[in-house]
Formats: sequence, structure tokens, C-alpha cells
Amino acid sequence: MPAPHHPGGGAQVFDPGVGARSDEGAVDADLLDSRARLEVRYLGKVATFGLMLAIGCIAWGNLGYAFERAFLACGWVFYAVAIVEYYWATFLYVGDLRDALAGER
Repeated sequence: MPAPHHPGGGAQVFDPGVGARSDEGAVDADLLDSRARLEVRYLGKVATFGLMLAIGCIAWGNLGYAFERAFLACGWVFYAVAIVEYYWATFLYVGDLRDALAGER
């Protein structure tokens, strides 16, 4: 099924009613009738990868396969690092949003 197009250009990938993610890798946020464009940060993608890796390692360690203790330990380390990265990315996004909204006034 082809992706619907919006008047701004690229194909619209996600539209939750609050914002939309376009092909250019940016998020449009509607806050108090303003449009702020936020670029997707690489740090958030790294955090997502770390969390997915952590889930796999923790599952491996809990299932009792070979090297279960090593996988379990690595999984919890990856999990802790990924959570810190998510919080870091969140603070960066808050700053980006504040700057974008201040630039519109």
C-alpha cells in the first residue's frame, strides 16, 4: 500500500494527530498552533539499538543457553547504558523544541 502524501513534499510516514514524520527524517510538532521542526537525533537511534540488544541478551541469559551468565551481565549493562542515552536524547529534544518555538515568535 503506497504511503499517503501531504502537501509539504515527501511521503507521510506517521500521523498521530499531534505530529507527523516525513521522509526527510524530521518530526513536525503542533504545540499551541505553532509548527516546530525537530530533526531526528542519532543518539535516539543508538539508544533504541542498545535496548533491543539488551532485551536479546537478557532473554538469552534467562533461557539457560551457552554463556548465560555473560549474556545476562552484558544485557543489563546494555540496558542501563541505553536508558541513560534515552534520557540524554530527551533533554536534547526539549532544548531543540524550546529553541524552535522561540525562533517562531
